[in-house]
Amino acid sequence: MVPGDVCALEAGEKVPADMWLLATRSRPPILTRVLVERILLVSALMLVGAFGLFQYELGTGATEAEARTVAVNVFVLVETAYLVNCRSLTTSVRQIGLFSNPPLIAGMITMLALQVAFTYLPFFTVAFDSAPIDLASWGRIVAVALLVSTVVAAEKALRRRRGEKVMQ
Repeated sequence: MVPGDVCALEAGEKVPADMWLLATRSRPPILTRVLVERILLVSALMLVGAFGLFQYELGTGATEAEARTVAVNVFVLVETAYLVNCRSLTTSVRQIGLFSNPPLIAGMITMLALQVAFTYLPFFTVAFDSAPIDLASWGRIVAVALLVSTVVAAEKALRRRRGEKVMQ
């Protein structure tokens, strides 16, 4: 029905009144106050984690390329951890099940494989001016990602206990 109505609009024909009612009906906002707060929280934690590890790596003698690679990997792993956590806006990962969405898991594995390629394959290290990093750096990156995930889980639990509505 909609494509025909769109064509009718383009042709200058009269459009049924119910279409205008649908277009003007009040809908809940996509980004609620709670979601904006969560986005700001995760963004701030990601920024602090990436910048903090970038500075830490430089302070321990890593090259700028290695420190930059660590920072990029912080962003990717935090986003991955957040992706697992935000499949539900209110329910915990334990209740949903970590492997309850196979396509999501496949996408995450593919993305992580590409991130490893970015970190270690010579073509990518030259193209992006990055450098291979050691296992200790990966440990710190994973720790930051787990910390952010834990903070988001705690924030969701706190809002559940308070009875806050995420979508209002």
